[in-house]
Amino acid sequence: MIEQLTPSITLEWLDEHTIAAFTLRTTAPNELHVWADKVKQIMEDWPQGKSIGFIQDLNFPKAALTPVIRSYVQEFGRIRPDLMTYVGVVLPKTFATQMMAIFTRVMQKKNQPARVCFTRDEAVTWIRENLKKHEAVK
Repeated sequence: MIEQLTPSITLEWLDEHTIAAFTLRTTAPNELHVWADKVKQIMEDWPQGKSIGFIQDLNFPKAALTPVIRSYVQEFGRIRPDLMTYVGVVLPKTFATQMMAIFTRVMQKKNQPARVCFTRDEAVTWIRENLKKHEAVK
């Protein structure tokens, strides 16, 4: 089931509620705050000792790394340092998104590895592999 958070943002749970797949088709601050609040709520409520995957699908022509998005990403990095979080960021292949890819690599936290992908399937595969590895190590 897909939850419509705003006119341009949805959330779908994958793999028995272990991957939160957000689809964002806006950079409007008034909608992004709803997305950020939902990400924070999920992270804060996530069970202790269990890892999670997030897909942030920004695969639309006007995707850009806005100051609002940057500040939310930095904020997410401070929530639940004990929580192992794998983030797949889906972007279109443009110059602007190449800059976002650099930012994603630079801003990674040890407990929040992220990967820029160009399809949702690529992001899902990468997250599944890492969740599986993380669970095997425990």
